[in-house]
Amino acid sequence: MMFSKRTLRMRVKVALFLLVQAKAFSPFGPSISPAHLCSSNNDAAASFSPTVLYGLRTFLRNKLFPQQQKQQQQQQQQQQQRNNRRKKTSSFILLEEVEDVGVTVQQCNDDASESSQSTTTFSTGSSTMSVMTADDAVISGTTVSTIAPAAAITTTATATVEMFINGSSRPIENITSNNPATLLMDTITNDNNGDNTLTTLNNRPIALPPRDDAKLTRFEREYRDMLAEFLHYTKQEDIAHVKNPKLRALFEGIAASYHIPQVYRAFEILFDDYAPLRIGGRLIYAQLKQAMLEAQVERRQEVESISQMTGLSKEEIEASRVAWLKMAVHHQEDKAAQLSIQQLIDLGLVETVAEVLGHDDLEGWLESFNQNFTNEEVTFCEIMIALQNCSVDSVQPECNPKTILPEIAKRLEPRQNVLDVRPLSEKKKRYIAKYDEMVHSFLEWKGNISSDQQSRKMDVLRGCFAGAESVEIVDALRIVYVDYSALQFAGDLIFKVMKSLVGSSKGNGLS
Repeated sequence: MMFSKRTLRMRVKVALFLLVQAKAFSPFGPSISPAHLCSSNNDAAASFSPTVLYGLRTFLRNKLFPQQQKQQQQQQQQQQQRNNRRKKTSSFILLEEVEDVGVTVQQCNDDASESSQSTTTFSTGSSTMSVMTADDAVISGTTVSTIAPAAAITTTATATVEMFINGSSRPIENITSNNPATLLMDTITNDNNGDNTLTTLNNRPIALPPRDDAKLTRFEREYRDMLAEFLHYTKQEDIAHVKNPKLRALFEGIAASYHIPQVYRAFEILFDDYAPLRIGGRLIYAQLKQAMLEAQVERRQEVESISQMTGLSKEEIEASRVAWLKMAVHHQEDKAAQLSIQQLIDLGLVETVAEVLGHDDLEGWLESFNQNFTNEEVTFCEIMIALQNCSVDSVQPECNPKTILPEIAKRLEPRQNVLDVRPLSEKKKRYIAKYDEMVHSFLEWKGNISSDQQSRKMDVLRGCFAGAESVEIVDALRIVYVDYSALQFAGDLIFKVMKSLVGSSKGNGLS
């Protein structure tokens, strides 16, 4: 915003007048006359305290450049929001914010003849950390370093690390060891007696490095923050309860990328360099967050309701709900996750239930089973109540729902991969074929490229090589490529760039 000289002089006069008026009622000194203010005497200038001069400068800046001040305030608010979000959701959190950290280091000889493990507790800053370590392990901050026992020449070490922030767990990354180590993402919870209970959630390596704002660009930091949002979603407890199979596949692809540094580094670079990917990535991020929130709320309400009606434990209901969602969404992509009686028969669920319950007369039992349902479509809540009623009518002690449901899920597991799905259009079939061809190309190129050349494009290429070998990542990106047109264009562009890079690498003798 530009001002004429006349307007500028007028605003300065108004500012000086307001300053004089404020001076008369301020604790910084007595009132000053306009003549005194305009005097060239050094004493007049000295009568202004530093606070008053700072106030004058701020006032003039706000009045003369209001748009600049508004932008500055917006930037400060955005930065504060980012900082708050990192403190709450990011896995790269300052040590003093951590409530508790559990570390397990298992150390043994190469011939596995000896192994040892012990528990210790130490404090860092204001945080007390409960740590389980091998006898010869030394823990310093978030670094695990193991010392080989005197009797062993070489050792192997396995470290398990989890930190607790506001009641939720986050994995700690970038843990170093003097010996080969595999980092496992585990959960350590405290029971009523205060004892630590270790529950393994995923035995694949966690390799996310700590944040380094000096090395990451603004968009790379944004992508890293989004990725960290999903770190605490476990496959069994959270992802499996998302009803939409496509969104669930996206969650599984994201979870798989945690463990492959080349993949998430490639995504960071692409998110930074390609605007269409940023736009599409933000849309998918918002969609997944909303889907997970809805899934968690519905899951909690449904499990509590069924538990009250049937008396089953929440753990048993949740395990059955996962099996039900797999059947419902595979057979018919329906947000309501409902199945008709005929679909239940086609899936083999009714026959399996009758067999487990010990009913020889399938038709007679099916007629009584149908009386539990008032609508043509059956929900998970209705099927659980029906199974409960059938088990009550049975005189066999093994017909308790606690034993029936795991057996049903086990027997139906082989059938879940052959269920009918919604037919694809010819257009989507062409997109899928094109995508699969690109994945096949990356698998072929990997054997011909062994260059150690360091560049952003080479980092992306290495990520493509690694991602093409992961079933979860390939499935997730296939959905993105087929269903999101903007990202489909970006995918074609990236493939052309990678293809050109492979050709130039071969031409330079780097293969």
